[in-house]
Amino acid sequence: MRRYDEVKGAGARILPDGKIKYGEDVYVYSSSWRMTVPPFCFYPWTTVAPINRDFSKAISFRWNRDQRKMLGLFLHSEVVKTVRKWGLKPLHKLALLCFAHGGGGQPAVMNLAQWHARHDRAFPLSDLVRSAKSFAPVKWPKPDEIQWAHSAWAEIEREQSTGSQFFPFSD
Repeated sequence: MRRYDEVKGAGARILPDGKIKYGEDVYVYSSSWRMTVPPFCFYPWTTVAPINRDFSKAISFRWNRDQRKMLGLFLHSEVVKTVRKWGLKPLHKLALLCFAHGGGGQPAVMNLAQWHARHDRAFPLSDLVRSAKSFAPVKWPKPDEIQWAHSAWAEIEREQSTGSQFFPFSD
């Protein structure tokens, strides 16, 4: 199974003054099997990347073996819905945080989801998507991105001990 969708203006927002801030055009590609198209190798993942194919901004979801049968029915469309609502930039920041906290595995996603829930904030990933085996940037992050993610985790941990509020996705 392979699915490909193009999402125009992902994460578009209407600002308080009525102006529209248009989002980035992205594509969502899902494959339920491993295939090689030199020089690329695709695993049972869903990849979200800008239309201009700048993979330094791309993210991927790696699915558990038992979830792959749901890829065509539910998971792909759920990722498309998430991308359409949130846009790629906040999802890339979330992937960076997950990567910096254990390599992008499910425990990092769950920690962030719990943190959002404690502060009554909407978490970008639904329960279904949250159950992915891993969620991380496609390419190895730049040193400044890793430093940002480590400092964001430090703020989250400090905030948990002091009770202040910190939101790492604000610009």
